[in-house]
Amino acid sequence: CAADWFFFIIFWEIMTACSYVLVVFEQGNAVSLRAGFKYVLITHAASACMFIAAILIWQFGPIHSFSFAASKEAMAHFAGTRPLLVHLLLGLWFIGFGTKTGVLPFGNWLPDAYPAAPSGASAAFGGSMTKLGIYGILRVFCWMLPPSEYSQVWGIIIAVFGAASIFVGTLSTLPEHIAHDDSKRFLAFHVIGQIGYMLLGIGIGIYFLPTHPAVALLALMAGVFHLVNHVCYKSLLFLTSGSILFRSGTRDLNRVSGMGAAMPLTALTATVGSLAIAGLPPFNGFVSKWMLYNVSILSPQPMPLFLVLGIVAMFISLVTLTSFLKYLGSAFLGPVAAPEGNSVDKG
Repeated sequence: CAADWFFFIIFWEIMTACSYVLVVFEQGNAVSLRAGFKYVLITHAASACMFIAAILIWQFGPIHSFSFAASKEAMAHFAGTRPLLVHLLLGLWFIGFGTKTGVLPFGNWLPDAYPAAPSGASAAFGGSMTKLGIYGILRVFCWMLPPSEYSQVWGIIIAVFGAASIFVGTLSTLPEHIAHDDSKRFLAFHVIGQIGYMLLGIGIGIYFLPTHPAVALLALMAGVFHLVNHVCYKSLLFLTSGSILFRSGTRDLNRVSGMGAAMPLTALTATVGSLAIAGLPPFNGFVSKWMLYNVSILSPQPMPLFLVLGIVAMFISLVTLTSFLKYLGSAFLGPVAAPEGNSVDKG
């Protein structure tokens, strides 16, 4: 893998360019073109933040180098001499990686880009691309930044942004919002919500790194474990959504019903993915969410904020379950709707 910021940003931009092509894959589709333009504009602004941070490291660091090792040494040097510069660098990196991750408010490109891309590409986006931003956050805050009071400040910030993404992303899928009717937009907002769970665990872990390394390890494991689980069930859900689109010819859940009879395998896999994302036992989402609830609620020192954020995350899981039960009922139960596009015999 890349060992310095120069090549890292180059390959990061190549990834962005390739994903842009997938977003605008449907030629002549004005909606896809607008979504692609919004995506490339916002993600390039985020890349500019990372580039500015690399320039600042090179300019003010003890070693004029773009290497990650030099960046780690520079952060340790700045921690004792330039506290404002440390916060500036961490803020730039958080914006840069958080935008790619899809954390609110930086990831408002996501609900437009995911539905615009083909279903297979949406599955790849939800299953892998947004997780690279999580990798960047872990690389900066757990490796480059030495455990210190900066870790505690930014651990709280990351956890709060994660909880906000859980709350806003998931509630945006309720019936009174437009995302409720579009199957892929519905799943895209749930990506934001699930990213929030990962950041909640990672933020708590970063906060406890200086004082309780064992608890920090458990919290980081919970966040990363939820990332791995999300790769599985979110990719599955986007693929089943694509199957519904192919069979019915529409993403509008108000015009889709009865797919369970025509596509029993798709109905089964969609049910598995839905129960997993809702965090019901014995599915994988339950295990990682249970770990997150434990590290947030049972903190080793009084931290009312994490207690509140953990309770919010538990409540939102119930909202997730409710929204996916409605999703499954709309798509697979009821009378069979007349297909508007291609059809297949079995899902």
